[in-house]
Amino acid sequence: EHSSEERMIQVMTLSMKQFTKEPYEATLRFLDFALEDAVGMEAKERIAREYEQSYREKLESGNEHITADKEILNGEKVNIVKQKASLQGYLRRHEVFGRVLGNIERLVQDSLRDSGSDI
Repeated sequence: EHSSEERMIQVMTLSMKQFTKEPYEATLRFLDFALEDAVGMEAKERIAREYEQSYREKLESGNEHITADKEILNGEKVNIVKQKASLQGYLRRHEVFGRVLGNIERLVQDSLRDSGSDI
């Protein structure tokens, strides 16, 4: 039997505003959370610097923001990004996935609100 501590789920929330305004700091925070002590701080800082440099270069070259919808083709060469709304609707109405997605959405919104981040 697992203790309650072993069953805990840790959730980290970062707003897209944090990633766009402070790419280095947000990436480093994410890496600290995800990797803990498995990777040294020097490696995490290098990864965060590389991400920040790559992100800034994309902005300077005029590329669309990383969160913009892209074309993602499935096996039948159909752009599934255009089907996103119908998929989201199906999942939200689904008996199991709907509850799970709703709970995750509430958890994220509560965490963002509690942290003072913009939603």
